[in-house]
Amino acid sequence: MIRKDLSLFPFLFIFIILLATFSFSQQRGSLEKIVISKTEKTLEVRVLLSLFSYYRQFELSGPNRVVIDCFDTRSIKTPSFLRVNALGVRGIRTGMFKPGTARVVFDMIDQIPPYKIESIENGLRILFWPEEEKVIEEKVEIEIEDAICDIKVNPVKANVNDPIFVDMSGSKNAKSMEVEVFDKEGMKITSQKLTPENPKWETRFDKPGEYFFKGKAFSTEDKSSENLCEARTYINSPPVSRLECSPCKERILKPITLDATGSTDPDGQIIRVDFDITDEEGNLVDRFTDNEMPFSWEKVFEDKGLYTVTAIGTDDYGAMSEPAQVNVVVRGGQKETFHPARFRCSGCPRTRYNICLVYGRTTGHSLSDLSRHIRYHYLRRRSLYY
Repeated sequence: MIRKDLSLFPFLFIFIILLATFSFSQQRGSLEKIVISKTEKTLEVRVLLSLFSYYRQFELSGPNRVVIDCFDTRSIKTPSFLRVNALGVRGIRTGMFKPGTARVVFDMIDQIPPYKIESIENGLRILFWPEEEKVIEEKVEIEIEDAICDIKVNPVKANVNDPIFVDMSGSKNAKSMEVEVFDKEGMKITSQKLTPENPKWETRFDKPGEYFFKGKAFSTEDKSSENLCEARTYINSPPVSRLECSPCKERILKPITLDATGSTDPDGQIIRVDFDITDEEGNLVDRFTDNEMPFSWEKVFEDKGLYTVTAIGTDDYGAMSEPAQVNVVVRGGQKETFHPARFRCSGCPRTRYNICLVYGRTTGHSLSDLSRHIRYHYLRRRSLYY
């Protein structure tokens, strides 16, 4: 009994599949008919189906066509071609694209005219040259907001002739902006008009001191902003260099002190002094930089002549002073030579002698002159016993 039931199972399975296929085919609809309605300005086409599920629409070119695929459609009852020749549409063709898909093609005379597709009960409605919907104008009262001013100035401290950047891009509800610049005494220096499209400005100051920026923003009704809109910047005062020489006239190979310690800075401190020495022809002879107080240079000239010494101070904000100058006259003299001299050391035992190696120059001939006019020397003592 069990074997007989198993032998009937394949036939039962095939019967269920055929029954499901038949039931599914019965659920598919058909393209019943296409209804065309013409007016002077519009062309309406209704595609009616016995069972409408969903569709796909796209356009093709060469020639221009509008294609609509209706799915879950098993057959077409309407004629395969309908002639239209109106409002840009040449005709309508129908056919089964593939099983279950009916295709409707609109052939155009030239360009594809404007159209819209909408779903209706049991089908689609295609309307060519649809009338534009009338826009109902509504009067809306627009409240114009007051302008709000915003200003930024960078840097807040700079040197003379450095660029100062003004930015008013943060202003709101503004049709235009304006900035005015005043000095510490309240005197107006300059002004500049700006717009939201061009809200930035660059300026420079050739004098040290504090400067104030006052901004305003204007609404579309030219109403000025009421909020506080100010900024300021400080232009650093450059240092003032002072240079002295001691002595200003001397012989060659004699030290001359070049002193710039008297240099001052009105609003900071000097951190460096640069010394330059040039000869009568303007050629650079030597240079020196002093980064610590006191700012001085002990210089020894090896050749006679008239020299110009220039000192330039730099403050803690990078500003440089105007050059300070002095003239130094160097006279000729005997060149330095190396003289070993042996003499008795004062205060030493009689049996001891000092050897003094003297390096320098002398303008006299005696041993005392040699000791008095020495520039560089090295003293070495050694005891000798006889």
